[in-house]
Amino acid sequence: MRKTLTFRAVDVGDGEGTSWAAEAHAEWPHVADLAAEGSRTKQGEAAARQLFAEHMPELVPVLDRLAYALDRPGGEAFLTHTTHRPFFAACSQTAVAGALVRNYDFHPDEFSRTAFASNFLRPVIGMNDLLWGCWTG
Repeated sequence: MRKTLTFRAVDVGDGEGTSWAAEAHAEWPHVADLAAEGSRTKQGEAAARQLFAEHMPELVPVLDRLAYALDRPGGEAFLTHTTHRPFFAACSQTAVAGALVRNYDFHPDEFSRTAFASNFLRPVIGMNDLLWGCWTG
């Protein structure tokens, strides 16, 4: 049986307009359960934000902008990507004649199949992962 997959490309800019929010709201029901239960408390949100700010202070204004646009309980902690329950997926990779060769080992139903052009800090094009991350870009 042959399965057809549809991929999309979306320019979400810097997250200020409606493009990123529309994509995030559509994807939220599929990813929200990846967050650890404790991250949905005030203490969990504060700990996630502190960890994020400690390691990626340049992205804190972007986090604030996207969390405001997402406007979901636990959304800010989720966007830090520090609160996700462990899951077992990885990409196979090797180097061949000086080139990195990668295979995305994800089931076709477990990713958004959306390429994002974004400019959160600088222009990036890559396959979207978990609302604002990139597999590669």
